[in-house]
Amino acid sequence: MKIKILILTVFFLGSCSKETSKSNPIISEGPNASECTTGTNSIYIDATNGNDANSGESSCLAFKTLYKASASLLDGMTVNLKKGETWFNEYLLIDKNNITVDAYGSGNDPIINGSKEINGWIHEGSGIYSLIVNHAENAQGGGLGNLSRDSVMMTFRPWDTDATTTFASAIDHSFSYVYATKTLYIKSSTDPDLSSFRASTKLFGIETRDDSEILVQNIKITRFSLNAVYFYDCVNCTAKNLTITNGGGTITGANSGGGSADYIYAGNGIEFDNNSTGGLVENVTIDSIFDSCISPQIYISNQTMNNITFKNSTLSKCGYAGVEISILYNGGSVNNTLSNTTIENLTISDVGTGWSKIRYGEFDENKGTANGIIIESGADPTGATSSGNVSGTIIRDTKINGSKGTGILLKGEVGDVTIQRSLINGSSGYGIFVFANPSEVPTTPKINLYSSLVYDNSKAGFSYSLGSALGFELIHNTFSNNGSVIQLEVYLHNGSGVVKNNIFQSSSAMTQLYFAPGISIGATNINNNCYENGTNMFGYDSSAYSLVSSFKSAHGFEANGIGTGSINFTDLNAKKFSLATGSACLTLGNNATTVISDYNGVSYGSSPHAGALAE
Repeated sequence: MKIKILILTVFFLGSCSKETSKSNPIISEGPNASECTTGTNSIYIDATNGNDANSGESSCLAFKTLYKASASLLDGMTVNLKKGETWFNEYLLIDKNNITVDAYGSGNDPIINGSKEINGWIHEGSGIYSLIVNHAENAQGGGLGNLSRDSVMMTFRPWDTDATTTFASAIDHSFSYVYATKTLYIKSSTDPDLSSFRASTKLFGIETRDDSEILVQNIKITRFSLNAVYFYDCVNCTAKNLTITNGGGTITGANSGGGSADYIYAGNGIEFDNNSTGGLVENVTIDSIFDSCISPQIYISNQTMNNITFKNSTLSKCGYAGVEISILYNGGSVNNTLSNTTIENLTISDVGTGWSKIRYGEFDENKGTANGIIIESGADPTGATSSGNVSGTIIRDTKINGSKGTGILLKGEVGDVTIQRSLINGSSGYGIFVFANPSEVPTTPKINLYSSLVYDNSKAGFSYSLGSALGFELIHNTFSNNGSVIQLEVYLHNGSGVVKNNIFQSSSAMTQLYFAPGISIGATNINNNCYENGTNMFGYDSSAYSLVSSFKSAHGFEANGIGTGSINFTDLNAKKFSLATGSACLTLGNNATTVISDYNGVSYGSSPHAGALAE
């Protein structure tokens, strides 16, 4: 998540000409022309054997730097980076349309590494050392983001007033940064000049603004300080077959929102901004990012973003979210829409670990708590003005494991969100949490959870607290051992509420369903669910009920629902949630729902089982 009130980092792109100069190429002795790789409307880059005085028209006349390639682009070109090569302290700027960035040759994918070596530490006393780092020393500019020592990423500390305060509770090999003086500080019990340090200094790996038909593929990007791939107002832009690691952490502005940090820090893996449309991220691996792995987001007024798809990718160890779908109020942005985002077949794990751990380096409710997926639309502090509406989000066939916060967090005017055939487990917080700030009164949210497995989350598997929204549908899900007290809880609600064909299992006594006093749910809307019997299984209308039969008798719920001594899963210890022969939950479900296929895509048939699995 980024609060982009003021960008302090320096963007100076020098003389990136929009025309290509191909006169007087340097032709040195080398391979015969027949041995050179050429392509129509292509340029080639070779970090080792290239020369920026070359024409760039073939592998034998390759440019050396990404900076030269940026200055040489024309519409419709393919930029070819040589496999096995690494470009340090550089990035590629695209300011033309219909551009493809790809790899050529043999070997490992080419690497864009936005870091540089630094040395010359000054001891400030008490094991704290400092070094002035000029992150804008060449024509491409930059901003400092992260730091490694002997190839190991160091632990981040947000700057707080002075070095003594900042490092008061810091572990050895921690670092922080003061933007105003360009001074990097580290805490070290040994002489840092005996080690090798690299500081990320380039904001981006690849950046494009106000362009269309951009394809970036078959590249590795690492040690950038803001975004690996940045699509700003980009139409039909695609990132595929990429590996992205160890990025983000740069300062984007002064912190006016309180808290211990003097600055706002940010940095995502792949980001689509503002008026982008038709974006695609496919077959990427992203690991250890300061902020979010992937994000479509809006942070200025009167923007429209739509039809962004993320699929078939692995995201891990990001500090704020695996996927962040955000409209940010950001001090005044209004009248925005972000619609039709599709998340399909992603694996998201261990959000809140990695080089920065949780964003800002430590747990802080005000700065984010590390969520597998977050969908949010902010409002002004009084709640009177929304920044805009999110709508049409689909999450399907996605696995979320081990988030330090919530598996899926939905906040504010998030519109209709459908979660299908997905797995959410092992979160330190909720499985799914739907809420708004106390001052906000969102009216658009409608949450649909279908054919999903939600288990072993430390808090409730599903928690809902929106008093003015359209409600929720929970159909054909399996909830197992979520929370220590309640599995499914509703604290604020006056819309439609449907809970059908689900399984609620817990190995210890807990409340399976809890509805706060004053909430009214139609009796037929809670039905055909299968519960493992316990104590105080239901909380409704200020009363507790220990049996399905007593809940049914008091309010008419669960006319066809049952409680059983054991759900009788195939193998609960191995997390095999299909139903064994003889389970009371078999054929318990009602087939008069819109959900026709289970977690594995198998048809439920005319006599569906309760829970997420049909077989």
